[in-house]
Amino acid sequence: LNVQTIEIETEWPLEANQVKAWVSSLQNENILLINSEEVVRSLQSRPWVDSVSIKKGYPNRLFVSLASRKPQALIVQKGQPWFIDPKGQLIERATPTLLKGLELPFLSVETTQTKWNVGEVLAEYEKLKKQSQGKFSVSQIVLGKFPYFKTYLSQPKIEVWWSYENWENQLKNLIALIDNPPSQAGQLRRINLVFPKKAIVSSAISH
Repeated sequence: LNVQTIEIETEWPLEANQVKAWVSSLQNENILLINSEEVVRSLQSRPWVDSVSIKKGYPNRLFVSLASRKPQALIVQKGQPWFIDPKGQLIERATPTLLKGLELPFLSVETTQTKWNVGEVLAEYEKLKKQSQGKFSVSQIVLGKFPYFKTYLSQPKIEVWWSYENWENQLKNLIALIDNPPSQAGQLRRINLVFPKKAIVSSAISH
């Protein structure tokens, strides 16, 4: 009843060989004596690991399935970019290899005295993406004094000021301005949507 085969099922960026190395001590162990809960806890302490499933295939096979944490944004910690998950928790330091092919916004907080819940902000960002109809993409989210925040759009390049209390109602105004910018404003650079049912446009970017 000693474990002869360990089969790994995992998701990006976790690799099967990497996971197999983490559980290599289980090879040749008596399958009846393996504590699945301990294995799960050990694996969940690793970066990127979200959930773990362990199944025993008697007499000598072990099946390990892992789901990875999903990167939602980037945040700078001590001068280094880190991935954060949908709950706003740090995952791992971002590297060029891991960043390849990802389009994640940078998230920053301008004030230390803040009421912001980063997890809630990221959930709202997901809603904003879905409701944007593909009209724009966000490269940076800046959280100011609650409830005000800014987004920097990469396509098109516009700085947008919002209030957390009414952003959803104002989103349609942003889409309308992107589709039909006022001719007298020239090329749009900044849109202030802080005030309800009102949009203030500018051709200058703030510093």
